Amino acid sequence: MFPPRIHLHFLLLPAMFLALLGLWPASGAGVGNLVYLDGNSNGLYDAGEGIDGVTVQLYLSTDTPEVDPPQNSTSTAGGGQFLFTGLASGNYFLHVPSTMFGSGAILESLQSMSGVSIGLDDDAGEDGEDAVDPAATGVRTSAFNLNNGSEPTDADFETGGFADTDNVEDADVDMTVDFGFVPVVLSSFVAWQTANPLGGANQPTDNPDGDSLDNLMEYALAEAADSAVSGNNGFNVVHTSSGIVEASFTRSWGGHADLTYVIEGTIDEPGESATWTELTAVTPVTQLSAGEETVVYSGLQSELTFLGETKGFLRLRVDLDADSNFVPEETSYSPVWAFASVDVAAQNQTFGMPLASAPIFSGVVDQVNGSVLDLTGSTGGGSIVGALESGKPYCVEVISGSNEGHRWEVNEGAVTASSVTLEPSAEFSTQSSVPAALAGETIVVRPFWRIDDIFSQSGFTGTTNQVTAPRLTLYDASTAQFYSYWRFSNGSITRWLLEGDATLSDAGQEPLDVCAGLFMNPGVSSTTLRLAGVVRTHQVACGVTGGANLITIPSVVNKSPLDYLMTVDGGFVGSTNQQAADRLQMWLGDGSSNAGYEGYYLYKSPSIERWLKDGDATLTDYMITSILPPFRAFFLVSSNGLIDWKMSSIPAEGGGEKENSPR
Repeated sequence: MFPPRIHLHFLLLPAMFLALLGLWPASGAGVGNLVYLDGNSNGLYDAGEGIDGVTVQLYLSTDTPEVDPPQNSTSTAGGGQFLFTGLASGNYFLHVPSTMFGSGAILESLQSMSGVSIGLDDDAGEDGEDAVDPAATGVRTSAFNLNNGSEPTDADFETGGFADTDNVEDADVDMTVDFGFVPVVLSSFVAWQTANPLGGANQPTDNPDGDSLDNLMEYALAEAADSAVSGNNGFNVVHTSSGIVEASFTRSWGGHADLTYVIEGTIDEPGESATWTELTAVTPVTQLSAGEETVVYSGLQSELTFLGETKGFLRLRVDLDADSNFVPEETSYSPVWAFASVDVAAQNQTFGMPLASAPIFSGVVDQVNGSVLDLTGSTGGGSIVGALESGKPYCVEVISGSNEGHRWEVNEGAVTASSVTLEPSAEFSTQSSVPAALAGETIVVRPFWRIDDIFSQSGFTGTTNQVTAPRLTLYDASTAQFYSYWRFSNGSITRWLLEGDATLSDAGQEPLDVCAGLFMNPGVSSTTLRLAGVVRTHQVACGVTGGANLITIPSVVNKSPLDYLMTVDGGFVGSTNQQAADRLQMWLGDGSSNAGYEGYYLYKSPSIERWLKDGDATLTDYMITSILPPFRAFFLVSSNGLIDWKMSSIPAEGGGEKENSPR
């Protein structure tokens, strides 16, 4: 006999683990086994398909599920397993309650596998009855009889997964009762339209929730039809520190027979004149999850389209071919992403991030109540607060309307399911109030890039020596002062520190302003930044103060002063006197080992307006020359300040020109 203390500890262990330890309570009958997702569509349980965290209830055969209280309840664990023991002989059934299939629940968008295999184990089928609407009724099994000493054993019917869990008392426990689930997949876009009437706005190119995806793309990516809150975050691109470019998207399990999914790439600036090529050299890998699958294309930087390039553009194209005649009736495109490799020498160089992070919400403002944006109409069944990631700072960016390009920092603690509270007095807000005219305009909510998001890659190796450590230097235009962060590491702690901060507080979570440039220095060794993000297609408000401003451009390609209306008509000051005109100072260290600046100024006489290089006696005009580089920064020295200055981004994506892959 066990000592009392040890015996008590064993009794507290779950029954399935008691069985594994050979310590089984010898009283009564039992039933159990698995809840699983049939991920490979073979109608059977395969190792790794179990779903943990699912509630399974035990009822008497005379009970009514979700009306009568269950006799017992448990949650699956250990790879989808559940077990009830110590039961009196009698007739029972098992039930997975409707709450398991609700919005955000673990079995959302799943349904019971077709058919019922009473008496057979999970290697031959499953026992859940085929409920029409599991979110309303749950899923139950048929009634079964339990009798101590007469249940299936390994020698006869217990032939599936975890069949030996009950071997302490094999004949007392039935381990063949399983729930198998498969995703609810709408068979066609027509079926999607039936399920989503959307007040008549359910045609492929309609976009009633006002987000960045039309109906066809939301059908393709298994996104909610009535909510502008990102679920799967649509099409996504990652650029790893080793230089691997991965594109991925999530869709309903198995995809759709009436759709074709194509990854396209270009090195042209996206817009109407861009030529997009179908990328076919990389074979995708599909990763299964409950109700969905993620398709991953890894190694896109090796595609012929990007051969020898340091940057490129990617998008997902979806073709709807409902009548299967190989001629698409409709085509939809995801937002465009870009990836880039930026070489960083072991010296001071400038940097600016033109790419945006993926938004968690994109929709239309219903009302403006002080500093609170009511977004109910675009939120639908989604939750904005539920999409926030803890610790990340967010901003609201206006992408269409009279306030296009303006941004406000978000009070993350005041965000609700359908509203966002702004902080107009915050450092990175571009307007000091929230205009009522914002109602009816389209916004996105997206996280700021933080220092750690960009500058914690392997090349920025920390040290305890502040002199040789990697360094980031920013410029405060309001005080005309530089301030710096340095990369500290003592072997156990690695973080960015604000120079002069004796508390050694981690500064890696500090946000970076959209238009702000900076100087970077990786320390003793050169490195390469691997970057990826969403390409903006709207104006970007980059108001500058009188004096020097260290700024960057919101473009992935070189731009000219005229591209950003850096003209007298655009509010810039021109003069025949170089010191009285607005000026540009370009850091020479970005292209060579030299320190110092190359300057330009806006020359304006009664008959001539042009940007001239300092000291150029030929008066060569640089107004339409692409002297503004991407991923770099420059000083704009403004005579009067341009509080309302906006830089236009690329033209809105309209499909461009398509080219078949040469392979």
